[in-house]
Amino acid sequence: MKILSAEQLRDLRCVTCGSSACGHGSLLLLAKCHPRAGTRTAYDPQTHQLVITCNICDAHVITITLGPSGSQGAGNQASTGGA
Repeated sequence: MKILSAEQLRDLRCVTCGSSACGHGSLLLLAKCHPRAGTRTAYDPQTHQLVITCNICDAHVITITLGPSGSQGAGNQASTGGA
């Protein structure tokens, strides 16, 4: 599992144009196992985590831990799926 910081999440490239500052305003998170199947998103209010999984086989895509608006540090990070 790889941990991404809030800064690294902001620096992800747009799949539409390849820019990190394009203004398209979306981030496409696909499962490697079934990229055309779509994903499911679940939010756990106790841990403040978004968990995104494959729509077909339920494989883990990414877990994003959300912090309060404007916070920095460990509260804003994501961990990507396995090896």
